Amino acid sequence: AVPWEREAERRGIAVLRTSAEEWRLRLLLPRQQHSGAQAKHSADSAARRVIRWSGAPSPTSLRHDAAEAILAGLWGVMRMGWLAEPPRLGGK
Repeated sequence: AVPWEREAERRGIAVLRTSAEEWRLRLLLPRQQHSGAQAKHSADSAARRVIRWSGAPSPTSLRHDAAEAILAGLWGVMRMGWLAEPPRLGGK
């Protein structure tokens, strides 16, 4: 992350850093996080709901890292207050 942060700083772009633990607390229920495998499965389901909510085309496949990136992005826009009403994910 450090090289990306340096480049953003050089360009005058603000950076908001998070971790999976942080965004999972906001977007997934505790029972959806009992194990890493369960959290990844829950992230996949939640990311698919975000995709449907957004109106974007549904992917034929969705890798867990892409699903987690979608949720990290959702966390970011929620954190910045850019969404008036976030999608319902079944989490908090």
